[in-house]
Amino acid sequence: MSVASCKTVLVDRTNIHVLKPVIIDLVSKAALTGLDIETHDADRHEGLNRFMRCDGDGRKAKNRKLVFDARRTTVTGLSLHPDGADYAFYFNLAHADVENRLTWAEVKEVLDARPATGYWVIHNAAFERVMMRAALGYDVTRYVCTLQMAVSAYGPDNYDLNRFYAADFAPVRPLLSDAQTLFRTYSYGDEMTTPQAELFAKIVGKESDASYSYNGLVHGVAWGYGLKQAVKSWFGHQMSSFAETLGENVHMGQLTGAEVSEYGAEDSFWCLKLYHRLLDFMLRDNPQAAQAYFTQELPAVEVFADMNYQGWRLNHPAVEARRLVERVETAKILRQLRAACAALLPFPDDPHERLVTHESWYGKSWAKKRRAIESWVALGDSADDCTEVTRLAGSMSEGWSGAKTKGALNVTYWQTARALLYDLCREKPIVIQGKVQSDADCRGKLVIRLQKRIKEEGESPETTAKLAIIASLSALASIEQRSKLYIEPYLMLCDPETGRVYPTISSKLATRRMAMETPNGMQLAKRGESVFVRGFFLADNDREVQVSEDWSSIELVTIGEMSQDPEFKRVFGQLPYEDLHLGAAADALAVVIPEMNEELLKALDGLDVAAVQAINPRILMNRAGEVMEPAKAKKYWRTEVGKGSNFNYWYSGALSTVGERLGWSPDQMWEATDRYRNRFQTAEAWRTDLIGFARRHGYVQLPDGHRRVRFEATDHWATAMRQKFSQHLTQKGPNDFFAKLLSAIQRRAWNQSVNAMIQGTCAAMMKRTLVRLHKEARATGWFRLIAPIHDEVVASVKVKHLHDYIRLSREIMCDHPDLFPTLPLHCTVSVGKTFEPFDAVKAPKGQIELDEAPKVDWLPREKWGKVLGRDEVDAVMTYLEGVR
Repeated sequence: MSVASCKTVLVDRTNIHVLKPVIIDLVSKAALTGLDIETHDADRHEGLNRFMRCDGDGRKAKNRKLVFDARRTTVTGLSLHPDGADYAFYFNLAHADVENRLTWAEVKEVLDARPATGYWVIHNAAFERVMMRAALGYDVTRYVCTLQMAVSAYGPDNYDLNRFYAADFAPVRPLLSDAQTLFRTYSYGDEMTTPQAELFAKIVGKESDASYSYNGLVHGVAWGYGLKQAVKSWFGHQMSSFAETLGENVHMGQLTGAEVSEYGAEDSFWCLKLYHRLLDFMLRDNPQAAQAYFTQELPAVEVFADMNYQGWRLNHPAVEARRLVERVETAKILRQLRAACAALLPFPDDPHERLVTHESWYGKSWAKKRRAIESWVALGDSADDCTEVTRLAGSMSEGWSGAKTKGALNVTYWQTARALLYDLCREKPIVIQGKVQSDADCRGKLVIRLQKRIKEEGESPETTAKLAIIASLSALASIEQRSKLYIEPYLMLCDPETGRVYPTISSKLATRRMAMETPNGMQLAKRGESVFVRGFFLADNDREVQVSEDWSSIELVTIGEMSQDPEFKRVFGQLPYEDLHLGAAADALAVVIPEMNEELLKALDGLDVAAVQAINPRILMNRAGEVMEPAKAKKYWRTEVGKGSNFNYWYSGALSTVGERLGWSPDQMWEATDRYRNRFQTAEAWRTDLIGFARRHGYVQLPDGHRRVRFEATDHWATAMRQKFSQHLTQKGPNDFFAKLLSAIQRRAWNQSVNAMIQGTCAAMMKRTLVRLHKEARATGWFRLIAPIHDEVVASVKVKHLHDYIRLSREIMCDHPDLFPTLPLHCTVSVGKTFEPFDAVKAPKGQIELDEAPKVDWLPREKWGKVLGRDEVDAVMTYLEGVR
C-alpha cells in the first residue's frame, strides 16, 4: 500500500525569517515530530581512515565497515516533519553553499518549540542522540526509535506471507539445475560427497547471505530494519539512496542544501509514517510486543547511546607493546615453519589424489600453490623480523608494512594450510560431512594420529617435521586471529585525543540479544590464549576501578525455570548452586570410556596418575593427545564435555559439536545424546513441546512479550517450498536432495525457536538490568555503565562507592521475579583496574573474583576460594591501589 510522497521545503538563509514562525507553530502543536540529521565526518582521526581503508579523497573501501568519529562529525543538515503537516522541512546547517547556512541557534529555537508532552520520532535514535550531543551539544530527549520498534515488531528474517508465497526465488534455480546432475543417484540419508556437500552448504549455510542461499532469498522478501527497506516493504515506496544523492562527491558537506534537501527530508517524513504503521501492526498482531518496546526496548536505546558516547578507555601503549611481541614471535615461528617445510620438500610429482577429489580449488591450482610454497621456502630466513613477516600476506604483515601485500602467500589462509597439512605432509585429509577440515580441532586430530604413529613405528625426521608444521600453523593462526580481531583494529579505532574506543551497542539480533561493533567487546574471551586482550581495557580514570558482574549459569538456570526439570531444580534451586556439568560430562564420556561415571569424575583430583591410568589411560588424554594431571583432567572434561554438552544439546538437539571436537563416530555421538536426554527427561519434554508449538503456530512467545517468528518451522512452509520448486526436481535423487534441504532449514528453525526462548529471556533480563542501573548511575553518581558483554555487566566505579555499587547492582541483577519466579538468581562480582582476569604474575591489576577469592598472601588463607566480606574487599582495594 503506497501513500503520498514527501513534500520538501528547504529552510536556509534565504527564507528562515519567513518560515521560522510557521514551523515553530507546527512543531509546537504536534504530539509527534519526525527528526533526522545528515552528517559528514571528513575530519575523522587518521586511525579511522586506515581502518576503513580510505583513499586520498577520504572515500572508504567498499568492503569496509563505516565508522563515524562522533567527536569530529559535522551535522550538515536537519529535517523535521510535524505530524499532520503537509511538508517536511530541511534546515541547511553546513552544506557547500556557505552563504545559505543557518546557525545552530536558529535551528535550536525551532526544536525548542516542541511541547513538553511531545516526542521526536527517529530512526536509529541512538546514532542521532550521540551525534547531536557530540557535534551540537544538544541532548535529544523524549523520543521514539522506529528502528528498535521494528525489532520488537518482527525479526530480521520475517516477512509478509503473501510476499513469500508470491516470490519465485529465481536465484536458486541454477543450483537446482546443478543438483539434477550431482544428486542423480543420491538417496535420502546417504553421506554426501564433497561436491554435493558444497552445493548443499551454498543453499543452507548458516552464515551465507548470497542471493542464491536460503538466507539471501529470505532477505529479499524480509521487512527489514533499515528505513529504506522497511518503507519499501510497508508502503511500496522506494526512497532515494545515499549513493544516488552523493553522486561523485565524497560526503554531504560537498553538496548544497538544495541538492540534499529532498533526500534529507525523506527520513523524517517516512520514519513518522513507519511509526504509525508499526504501532498499528503490533497492537493488532501482538500487543505484548508493543508494551515490551515502550517499557524495555526504548529505554535501553538511551543506555546504548550513552555507552557509545562515553566510550571505553584503552591502554594504547600496552596494545602497541603487545603488537611488537606478536610480530617478533611471528617471525620466529615463520623461520621454524620454513625449516619444517624444507625438511619435507620436494612435493611428490602427482597431486594429492584425495585433495583433488574433495577440494575443487586444489584440482585447479595445486601446481600454483606448490610453487608459491616452494618459492617462500627458497627465500631462506631473514635476520630482520619485519622483512620475515612482510614477505607474506595477512593481518600481521599488513599492519607492519602499512599496505596489503598483493599476490603474496598467506600461510594461515585455509587453502595454504590444507596444502601444507595434506599435500606437503602427505597425510590423508580429515573430512567431516563431506568437507576437508584444517581448523584447530582438525590439527589436534592430526597430532594424535602422528603421535600414535610414533608410538607404533618410532620417531622419524619426517614425523618431527610434520608435527612442527602443525604446531607452527596453530601458533600462527592464533596470532593472526589476535592481530585481525583485536590488536590492529584497536590501534586504529582508538581516539588519539581521548585514548578511548567507542563501541556501538545495539539490540537487533533475532534473539533480541545485544551486539557490539567497532570494536566488538563480545569477542573478549575470559580464558584461552587471547584472554590478555581484556587487559587493554581500563576504568574511566586511575581513581576508579572496573567492576564486572556475571549471572552464574544463567542460560541453564533459564532452562530449569521454564522446564521445571527436577535435575535442574536440584542444582539451581538454592544458593550456592551445585554443579550440573560433572554429571553431564560423566554420562557422555562413558560412551568412549566405559569405566567413567560421575563418582569417578568427581574423585579424579584425589587420585594419582598411575591410579587413573590403571583404570583407563584415555581419561588423562585431551583431544590434542596431551597427557594431563588428574585434577586438570577433571576440570578439562567438566568444561570440554560437560559444559559443552549442556550448551550444545539445548541449541541443537544433539551433541554433534562435542562429538566432532572429540572425534566420536556418529553412533557414539547419538549414544551420548540419548544418555544426555535421559538425564533431563522433563527438560527434554519442554524442548520438544516448544518445538511442537512452533510447528503449529510458526512462532514462540517470549516471556517479555516478544515473539520469535519462524514460518520455516511449520509444515505449511515445507509444502509451499515443494510447490515452488516441484517442476525443477523431476528425479528421485534431486528430490531426496531437496527434502534434505527442507529438513535442514526446518530443523534449524526448530532449534532457533528454543534458542530464542533461552537467549531472549536472558536478553530481557540484561536490558531491564541496564535500564535500572543507568537510572541509578544518574541519580547517585557512583558509577558509569561501560558495556554489557554477553551476560556480564561492566562498570567504572568510584572507589569510595565500591561497596554501595556492589550492593545496589547485586540487588538489581538478581531481582527479576516475573522471569524467574521459582529459581534464585546469583551473580558473581569481580574488581580490577583492568578487565583481564586476575593473575598474580600475568595480570596483577586484573579482575579479582570476590565470590571465589584468589590464593594470595595478602588475603587470609581461610578465605581462599571463598566469598569475601567487606573487610577483605577493602584489602583487595588496598592491594589494587598499591600495584604499579
